[in-house]
Amino acid sequence: MTLQQALTQVVDFIDIWKFGWGTSYVDPTIHSKIAELRAADIKVCTGGTLLEVAWIQNQTEAMFQFALQAGFDCVEVSDGATS
Repeated sequence: MTLQQALTQVVDFIDIWKFGWGTSYVDPTIHSKIAELRAADIKVCTGGTLLEVAWIQNQTEAMFQFALQAGFDCVEVSDGATS
């Protein structure tokens, strides 16, 4: 099932789609997925682990730039992987 097929079935029930565990950073199709989700009026969010890794590596500004350029609406803040 494609993302578009799945969205047609669940779009009325989803407000935010989270790409967890840093998958957005390694997914070569992230831009098209974000475009599809935003076209369906669904906000997109990075998972918190990506920010945690960036913070540990002193790369938070680069991570925020990535999220902005990719088209994310929000960034999750968490401490599950670093605490």
